[in-house]
Amino acid sequence: MGDEYKMVVIKASSEYVKNIMGKETYDKIEEFSKVIGYEYEFGEEVRIEFNPDRPDLFSFVTLADAIKKFYYNKRDETYNFSSGNMDISNENNKSGRPFIYTFIAKGERIGELLNDLIDFHESISDNVGRRRTKAAVGLHDYDTITQPLKYGSTDLKGEFCPYDEDKERKLEEIVLTHEKGKLFIDLAKTGNKVYALEDVNGIISIPPMLNSRRTRVNTSTKNFLVDITATNGETGRKLKLLSMYYFNSLGYELIDDSGILDAPPLKQGFESMGMENVNKVPKVIGNEIAQKDIYDYLRKMGYRVKDGTIGIPFYRIDVMGFVDLVEDISKARGYDKISEKEIKLKAFGSANPHKKFSNILSEIMIGMGFQEIMSFFITNSKNVEFGRQSRELKIMNPKSQDFSQLRNSIFPEMLEFFQRNLRRSYPQRIFEIGRILGEENEEEHMAFAVADSKNGYSYIKGYLETFLKALTQKNYFIDGSNLIKVIINGRGGTILIDDICVGFIGEILPEILLNYELANPVTVAEIDVDKLFSAIS
Repeated sequence: MGDEYKMVVIKASSEYVKNIMGKETYDKIEEFSKVIGYEYEFGEEVRIEFNPDRPDLFSFVTLADAIKKFYYNKRDETYNFSSGNMDISNENNKSGRPFIYTFIAKGERIGELLNDLIDFHESISDNVGRRRTKAAVGLHDYDTITQPLKYGSTDLKGEFCPYDEDKERKLEEIVLTHEKGKLFIDLAKTGNKVYALEDVNGIISIPPMLNSRRTRVNTSTKNFLVDITATNGETGRKLKLLSMYYFNSLGYELIDDSGILDAPPLKQGFESMGMENVNKVPKVIGNEIAQKDIYDYLRKMGYRVKDGTIGIPFYRIDVMGFVDLVEDISKARGYDKISEKEIKLKAFGSANPHKKFSNILSEIMIGMGFQEIMSFFITNSKNVEFGRQSRELKIMNPKSQDFSQLRNSIFPEMLEFFQRNLRRSYPQRIFEIGRILGEENEEEHMAFAVADSKNGYSYIKGYLETFLKALTQKNYFIDGSNLIKVIINGRGGTILIDDICVGFIGEILPEILLNYELANPVTVAEIDVDKLFSAIS
């Protein structure tokens, strides 16, 4: 299995989303994106792309709930929780996947929301659960289950009927042929066996791989058993809280026997934070904000302000402390309302020569009709793979694999930019000046790129010539014999000034463009700014 955890995308037909959310709430999707910071596309299909830090929003049901709280004063003073007595034994508490959490959700038939329900739980298992390696959720029709339950293991020679088949097969055959079996068998194995969740009538799940046909949920399902198995207890707890939030948003009764919501820190579904933190907010933001307004902003973001405490909703697993509180207040208030302030220094300074040089490069590019972009120094493994340098530096325990490594080139970020702007008019001409991870130290690079149906090597070479003529009287030479792995052979090479290699230029290989879903030719040039400065000085 790969280790990519991408930005989270939810999508469905426009008509379906309107039915789920209601037209009034649906019409607020665009406006709410400015508060939360997600990207959206409307058409026959609605497509919304989230950052991984708000997993509670990874469905149209929970997104609608957040919108109603923000714009229409929907308030959750309490939640529909009750205690039950789930009869379950855990024989795996000393195994590699020792944790299991369960709860029951009872309500009306799920109906057309079934796909949204399943997609949400797939998303949180993939992202928060790290592609099921840390934790995963299983959904079952509770009315088909007879207690007691046992979380144990079973031999691969046993038989099992997967949720999408109609007869039993041997498990050793399923793990070799079923799509989910091939993907997750390594996570489901415990010694020579596989994990199994059973009721009186047999196996209902091989977590975190497959659920059974017998307990499969459908549009008529009203009552759900939710199981979460985990290698990490805290991650399993988070998935349970997110799942409970989804069902709570639909008005389901939640029956929980673990005590997870019965006592601090989640009394009545809220984790308390003292009001003394409110007094610190204006100082951190840098603007005076009335206490009443702070409370209103918090309520709009789903918090409860009551009895001298701020209640953090149980499903906001991203809220770790005071700084997150300030961030939510700033989002609700609007970042545009944070006023600028002059920074007063007691000393005089002068511009760094290299910074002045970078500013000159930027002015030349803008003069040639290029638009400046700014991307992150931290990127993903795909961009590093296609980057020019061979050195890699990975971040330990990244929050998202979209931001898991230091970039070693700028141009792959430009390919991603073109990918995000496929529907924009052409030609697209962009440039960026920024840091990369070099072979030994950080380096400052400048890259510029063109995407257009009529694009070719001669286009980018003409721009390079104009750029260098505006910068220096020195001649340059393109060494086409020095092959670049991302450039079409014969349509590019390294850029030399006085025998100093300052960068490369050329037309990107079509197979690399396919990785970014780009149909139009793309040409690029990337230059080491420090080497360019030395070469023309």
